[in-house]
Amino acid sequence: MSLTLKCNCRRSFGGVFGFGVALAGFAGVMAGPLLTINTDMATMVLLDAFVVVIVGGLSSLGGAVLASLIIGQLQSFGALLIPEVSMALIYVLMAVVLIFKPSGLLGKK
Repeated sequence: MSLTLKCNCRRSFGGVFGFGVALAGFAGVMAGPLLTINTDMATMVLLDAFVVVIVGGLSSLGGAVLASLIIGQLQSFGALLIPEVSMALIYVLMAVVLIFKPSGLLGKK
């Protein structure tokens, strides 16, 4: 559709990509003083993202949004109520979802 409107797609793609890179860099600079910076920073984020995708369903964006909300609430309330096992709760949720609905919460078969 963009090509029919004589839009320069290469320039648009480059601009949007550059803007995304700038936002990611800005987020890193802003988070630096608040968090301890080390080489393992992405490990927990990647594990959480993996659990969100599996719980929500591999082919479902709405499922991923729903799963991220559920997992966020589970982590928050788990840390508040039972801090000893709060890190394991999301993996227990993932196991329960995989046992009862292997395609994810909103995934399609």
